[in-house]
Amino acid sequence: MPGATTTQQLQRSVEGVWVVYKTRAVELNDKLMIWKMPVFGFPESEIKREVASARKHETLILDLRDNGGGRTDDLRWLIGNFFDHDVTVGEMTERDKTEPLKATSFGKDAFTGKLIVLVNSESASAAEIFARVVQLENRAIVIGDRTAGAVRIAKIIPLGQAARIPWGMEMSIASLKMSDGGDLEGKGVTPNTLMLPTPADLAEDRDPILSAAAQLAGVQITPEEAAKMFPVVWPTY
Repeated sequence: MPGATTTQQLQRSVEGVWVVYKTRAVELNDKLMIWKMPVFGFPESEIKREVASARKHETLILDLRDNGGGRTDDLRWLIGNFFDHDVTVGEMTERDKTEPLKATSFGKDAFTGKLIVLVNSESASAAEIFARVVQLENRAIVIGDRTAGAVRIAKIIPLGQAARIPWGMEMSIASLKMSDGGDLEGKGVTPNTLMLPTPADLAEDRDPILSAAAQLAGVQITPEEAAKMFPVVWPTY
C-alpha cells in the first residue's frame, strides 16, 4: 500500500481478515436454515441473533468447515445455545489443576430443533470440540471429513511492542479430556457420516456435503446450488 505506514498496513490486514471471517446465514424456508460460522470469536449479540433466527426453522445446518476455533468461553457460550440442559464438555488439565469444563444452557432461548454439523480437516480447536460434544450428547449428526485434532488450550503471552505493533507468543497451557474419557489431540473427530468432495467436485465448484445435509432436512439443493450459497470471500488489504 504506497505511502502507508507499517501500522496502517497492519490495521488494513486485520480488517481484511475479518471480512473473510464474517458469519453468514441463509434461511431457505420453514424447514431449514444454514449458518456458516468461519471462526469462534463473534460478539455474543451476533450469535444470539443467529440462534434466534434458527429457532424459526425445523433444522439448522451449522457449517464449521475451515473453522480454526477460538476462545474456550466462546465455545461454552455456543454449546449453551443448543441444549436445554447444562453440559459437561470434559476435564481441562493445566499444570497445577484439573477442573471440569462446563457449558450452561440458555434454556428456552436455546435452539432445540434438528441440528446437523459440517466439519472438515481444517476444523480445529473449539470447532472440533463442539462437534464431538454434540456427538456424545446425541444432539446432532456430524458430516464431513475427520477434523484436525488440534485441541490443546493455548494462551497468548505478550512479549513487547515495537512501532506500536504488539508481539508475543502462543503457548499451550492445558489439555482436554472429553466426557467419554477420550482425547481429541492428534486424533480429531470422526464424523457420523464421512463425506469428502471429489477432485471433480472441487474443479466444477460443487458442494455435495452441504447438498447431502440439506436432503436430511427434507430440502433438495443440488451440489451446484449449495456451492453458490457461500462463495469464497477474499481478504481485502
